[in-house]
Amino acid sequence: MSSGSPYHIAQSISRRAAARTQTTGCDGLKVAHFVGGKTRATGSVCQRNIHQAFDPDNFTLTGEPQAVAENLLYFQTLGAANFSVSDNGVLVYQAGTSLSRLVWYSRDGAEMETVGAPADYNFPRLSPDGQRLAANVGDPRTGTVDVWIFDLVRGAQTRFTFDPGVEWSPVWSPDAKQIAFAADRNAIPNLHVKGLSDMGSGEPLTKPTEWVQMPWDWVQTPAGQFIIYQEGSPRTLNDLMILPLQGEGRKARAFFRTQFDETNARFSPDGRWVAYVSNESGRNEVYVRPFEGSDEKWQISLAGGISPRWRRDGKELFYLTTEGQLMAVTVKAGQSFEAGKPTILFHVEAVHSDLAQYEVAPDGQRFLVNTRSGNQPLPVTVSLNWAAELKR
Repeated sequence: MSSGSPYHIAQSISRRAAARTQTTGCDGLKVAHFVGGKTRATGSVCQRNIHQAFDPDNFTLTGEPQAVAENLLYFQTLGAANFSVSDNGVLVYQAGTSLSRLVWYSRDGAEMETVGAPADYNFPRLSPDGQRLAANVGDPRTGTVDVWIFDLVRGAQTRFTFDPGVEWSPVWSPDAKQIAFAADRNAIPNLHVKGLSDMGSGEPLTKPTEWVQMPWDWVQTPAGQFIIYQEGSPRTLNDLMILPLQGEGRKARAFFRTQFDETNARFSPDGRWVAYVSNESGRNEVYVRPFEGSDEKWQISLAGGISPRWRRDGKELFYLTTEGQLMAVTVKAGQSFEAGKPTILFHVEAVHSDLAQYEVAPDGQRFLVNTRSGNQPLPVTVSLNWAAELKR
C-alpha cells in the first residue's frame, strides 16, 4: 500500500502520522494517497473520494477533481478517512452512514431506554451526579465534531461547542460547571476548557504538540485539581500526562511514560488511584496504580481489557474485554488496594469500544452504552478499474 510513501498524508485519531497538507477546511484535500509514479492523487473532500492530478515537484494539485465515491466515512480535521490505494492503483474504501444509539442497560444487560435520537455519537461522558451527559456528535455533512449536553432528567439536549473543526472527548470538572475537551484550533488538537455558562469558545489549557492530546479525566484532591490526558511521542508512543490546574504555569508532567501505549485513564472517586490501559504485555490490559507515591501496579483484567470505569463509591471497577464482554471487579481502594476476580455482566455491542463508548451510573446498576444502531456492517468496496472509469 502507498501508506509508506513520504507523500502519504494521514493522521490517526491517536497520533499524528504525517507530514504535510495543502489546505484546511472542507474544501481542501485532507487525506491523500499518491499512486502511479506519484503523478495522481486520490483523497477525501467532504465525504467524497476525489481523484486529481498531482505535481510532486511543486507539491500542487492540477486539473479538475473528479469524484470516485460518495458518502465516504471520514474525520475531516484529523485527516482520517476509510480508504486506501495500492501503488498499482487498486482502491479500497468504506462508505455509508455511521449512526449509533445511546442506550441505558440494566446490570443483567436488558435494554431500558435511549437518550436522544440515533446519530454519529462518540465519547459519552456522564456528569459526576449522573444527571447530565456530554457526548460528541459528528456532522456527516462537514465531517466536523462538536460536544453536546443532554439533560437526562428533562430530556433536553443543547449544543455546547460551535467552532468549525473538531471538539471531542469531553470531561466534566468535579463540580460539573466546566468541561475539558480537545480542540483543533488551527493546530493539532490540544486541551481546552469551557464553562457551561460561557458563551465563547473556551480557553486552551495546553499548547499544541506534534501529537493529538486527549483528556481522560478530571479530579479534585486535597492537593488541588488535576486533569489526566493522553499525549505521545515517536519514542514512547501514547503516554499519560498530568496537568495541575493550580499554581503558576500549569506545567504538565508525565504520569506514566514507557515504550508502550498507555491510554483510557480514570481516577478513582477519592483521587488516590488511576485505572488505565497498557499494552506492555503484548495486548491491552487494565491496570491500577497510585496517583501519587509508589510505582506499584495491579493488573485488573485477566485476558485483555479496555475502558476502565469506577463505581461512584469506589468499591467496584468495570471494564470491557476485547470481545465486548462488560466485566465487574470488586475492589478495596483506600490507602491500600485489593482487587477481586472479574465477573461477566453482559455482552456490549459498543461502537469503537476502544474509544470510551460506555458510562456507568453512580450506583453501578445501569450502563449507558454507545450502541450500534442495528444496521448491518458497512461494506468495504474494492475497485480495480476506477481510474479507467474516470476517463470515460
